[in-house]
Amino acid sequence: DEGMINEVYTLLDRGIEPEALVFYGLEYKYLTWYAIGKLSYKQMFSGLNTAIHQFAKRQETWFRRMEKNGFIIHWIDAALPFESVAKAAHQIIIREKA
Repeated sequence: DEGMINEVYTLLDRGIEPEALVFYGLEYKYLTWYAIGKLSYKQMFSGLNTAIHQFAKRQETWFRRMEKNGFIIHWIDAALPFESVAKAAHQIIIREKA
């Protein structure tokens, strides 16, 4: 999808400094580096993919530590249809209030 790449080009054209964009998240970081020629498309795609997986792994570790320390996390399958996710979240909220 070229939408975000075009967004980065637009932001750069409007005068946003690349150094500022890289702090808005992994996607902006790698797409900005691609847009300014620091990375090829292949390097950008591969690097972003790796960075996202590393970030997800850190999140999993953080959540496991929270659970280990007694924090209750209610996992909802995001692959479910939106209505099912919303219903599950609502049920959790209702149970927690009781």
